[in-house]
Amino acid sequence: MLSVETRVFDWAKRICVLCAIGLLPASAFAQASAKQPDRCQALDRQQNQNMTTEDNSRPANKSATEKLSDCNGVLKPPSTGDSDFVEPAPPVGNTPVIRPDEVPQRQR
Repeated sequence: MLSVETRVFDWAKRICVLCAIGLLPASAFAQASAKQPDRCQALDRQQNQNMTTEDNSRPANKSATEKLSDCNGVLKPPSTGDSDFVEPAPPVGNTPVIRPDEVPQRQR
C-alpha cells in the first residue's frame, strides 16, 4: 500500500501533466489567429497588384457585394505611412506664458 505522500505526489504530477496538455492547444491557437489578416481590411495597392493573374484579370474569390455584406458595408482603409514612426516629445519647460494684460492687439 502506498503512503499518503506518494499518492498526493502522484496526483500532483497528473494534474501538472493535464495542465500542460491543456495549455499547448491554447498557445497554438493564439499563434494561428495572430497571423490571420482582418477580413474587413481593404488591400493596399501593392497587395492588389500581386493578386492580378497573368491576363491582368482579378481572381473571382469573392464579389465586392459579398465582401461588403460580410463587413456591414464598411471596409477599413489600408494602413499608410510608417506605422513605427513616433514623434519626439516636445521640449519641457519652454512653454511661453502670456498674461491676460499682455495679449497682443488684433491687427485689422
